[in-house]
Amino acid sequence: MIQLTLSLSAALVPSLKVCTVLLITGVIGNSLIILQVIINKYMRNPTFIVICGLAASDLIMVSVRLTKEITDVLGKTINTTILCKLQLFLLQVSAYSAAYHLVLLSVIRYFFLVHPFQAEKYLTNKNVCET
Repeated sequence: MIQLTLSLSAALVPSLKVCTVLLITGVIGNSLIILQVIINKYMRNPTFIVICGLAASDLIMVSVRLTKEITDVLGKTINTTILCKLQLFLLQVSAYSAAYHLVLLSVIRYFFLVHPFQAEKYLTNKNVCET
């Protein structure tokens, strides 16, 4: 029985390492994208604003989901109902937000390619931020 427990925990070590590396990489990468768009003025155009929103929703998704996976691998759970519901809410909102930003990015690219002169007129930073 003791050997079974030790081998099971040894089997979970690689998944714990992978989840930890993904969490660190996701948080650092998405944070750098957001900071890059905020700092550089030439990146403040509709395309990069949408990419920044996508990075923000991905940051929420990675931090909430992978934190849950790491706690599950370690055998710990969230016992409070409020935290469980908050976690589910954040996962749903970030997933819908990511899908919305991808569709919005596709629409922006379409207008810039098919209607370039009208795109300059209608696709301003203010209009993109309002959507």
